Amino acid sequence: MTDYSKILAAANAAAEQRRLAAPTRTAYRRTWTKLVASCAAEGLDPAALPTARAAALYAEWTRRKGPSHHLQTKAALAFLYRVLDAKNPFAECLAPPFRPDAVEIKHLESGNVAAVLLHLQEHRTDYYGHLAFHLAEALFYSACRYHEWTQLPIERLVRNAAGIPFAVLFKVKGGGFVD
Repeated sequence: MTDYSKILAAANAAAEQRRLAAPTRTAYRRTWTKLVASCAAEGLDPAALPTARAAALYAEWTRRKGPSHHLQTKAALAFLYRVLDAKNPFAECLAPPFRPDAVEIKHLESGNVAAVLLHLQEHRTDYYGHLAFHLAEALFYSACRYHEWTQLPIERLVRNAAGIPFAVLFKVKGGGFVD
C-alpha cells in the first residue's frame, strides 16, 4: 500500500534542502498535492503511474493554461519523480509553444529604459509621480521584480556611514546573497 503522506513529505524535504524559493515551493506543492490526491482516489502508486493516466491528468490540470503554467507543472513533476527515483510518466507530455505575439509585457532596450526613467523623472509633479519614479528607479537598479521588492525586509538594506541606503542584499537562486 502506498503511503501518500510520505511521498509529499519527501518532496517537501527535498525542496527545503534544495532551497527552492518560497513561491516555487508553493507552486510545486500544489502540483504534487493534485497528483497524490488523484492517485489516492484511484488507488494508484504515483511512482508506477501509467503513462496514459499521466497524460490524462496532465491534460486536465493544464487545460486552457498558458505555456508558463505547463512548464511550471512539468518542472514540479520532474522534481517529484527525481525524489521518488522513478521514471517520470509525465516526461512526454507536451506544453504548447510560447507565442511571442501573445506576450503582454515585453522587455525594453536600454535606450527605452532610459527614456522611461527620464519621462518619469520629468513628470514628478505630485506624490504619485514621485512614487512612480522612485519605484521604477529602484526596480531598474536592483534588477528586482515588483513582488520581490515589496517583500524585501528592511534588514537587507545596506547603509553608508550616514545611514542612507546605497545597496540591497538579495537572496538569489541557490541560497546565496548578492548586492
